[in-house]
Amino acid sequence: MIDAFRTVAHSDLLICGQGTHESRLHELAKGLPHIHFLGRRTHADLQDLYAHAVAAVVPSVGYEVFGVVILEALSQRTPVIVHDLGTLQEVVRDLRGGLLYRGEAGLRAAIETLRWQPQLRNAIGETGDRAVAEIATPDAHIHRYLALIKRLAAAKTSTPA
Repeated sequence: MIDAFRTVAHSDLLICGQGTHESRLHELAKGLPHIHFLGRRTHADLQDLYAHAVAAVVPSVGYEVFGVVILEALSQRTPVIVHDLGTLQEVVRDLRGGLLYRGEAGLRAAIETLRWQPQLRNAIGETGDRAVAEIATPDAHIHRYLALIKRLAAAKTSTPA
């Protein structure tokens, strides 16, 4: 991701969190004043950052089970950009809340698309936010859970012993 940002003009990259690759990322970002490492942030800080971002880039190249960061960003109407790999791309496709990329050129293209097309960016953010509200909030989970229990109870009472 840092290599892709070497040629993305007039955009800052804010990297939040800490991890085992942190020192390597700092090394890669040397001499790039538009890349900022913010370290660990509170949930409220992250919500504010998402709300003011063009997009949230989730550059995972491994197979994550589910990316909570996707839901957090979309709940602030911020589109996400994820690698076209594993389950994260499935989440983005299902929620219709972002763009997929392959390789550095694809990442740059996705960033530039959302940066220079605010109507598209807003439409994707709103669509993703609605999808999160419909399927990924605590109330939505409780509603689906209770509906499942009712279906299972109905099936059990209608099945002969």
